[in-house]
Amino acid sequence: MILRVFFILIFLRCFSFLLNSNENPLIDEDNLLEKLAGVVVLTDKEDNQLSEINRLVVNIPSYEIFACKDSEIVKKYRISIGCRGLPTVEGIFTIDWKMKNAPYRPIEGSPYRKIADSFPPGENNPMGTRKMHFWGPVCIHGLSQEKRKLIGSPRRGSCVALLKEDIEELYEHIRGGTKLEIYYKVNKIIKKNTGIEFKKYPDLYNGYRKIVDNPETQKYPHIIKKIPVYYLNLPSLENTPVSNWDVEKKTLNDIFLIIEK
Repeated sequence: MILRVFFILIFLRCFSFLLNSNENPLIDEDNLLEKLAGVVVLTDKEDNQLSEINRLVVNIPSYEIFACKDSEIVKKYRISIGCRGLPTVEGIFTIDWKMKNAPYRPIEGSPYRKIADSFPPGENNPMGTRKMHFWGPVCIHGLSQEKRKLIGSPRRGSCVALLKEDIEELYEHIRGGTKLEIYYKVNKIIKKNTGIEFKKYPDLYNGYRKIVDNPETQKYPHIIKKIPVYYLNLPSLENTPVSNWDVEKKTLNDIFLIIEK
């Protein structure tokens, strides 16, 4: 009887340890890619070419799109994203077609529908000179000359928008089938040889975000989910080695990590 109680106590102790380790996983500095479940990890390298791009990664709160070769950053561009109420969709997609100098026909509910039923190609086209489609009515596209100032800020529209010169450069190196990932990560960690830099971005959508669970479904979602974000406690972590960080599991899903080499 005593022996049975002893084994039960040992089992409960082990089970309790497993639960605690799952709730507060340690981030191992020597094995970041495996330990940072739910974290987007990219490596910033300087020797890749634009012709090698096979992956696009967007982080909405930081207004950035990363053109990558696998997990290595080839080039970064500043973007404009959808505003609160018309949030840019999140999910994993593919670029299925692209088009130069296309006319633009605003969908129902678009603020441009109040201006005109259609816009011809040209400098004043709201889609700019290039667009790359990935889901429903949503594209990566350029901006008209008068809208250049919107880069680095939200606007009335759910698409991802770049400067004219940036979309024209990127367009030439993106093929059909290129993977596109759109995330909402409010914490960015940049790991450099000189140390670790933190950046914390505002919750632009105040938790109300639009998630596409199945990109094959072309129906435009009108239900926006309330999803809380979790910020890292930066002051307590800033002078602590990464291997000693004790971060809650839910917080990991809001971290974007760039390792500079």
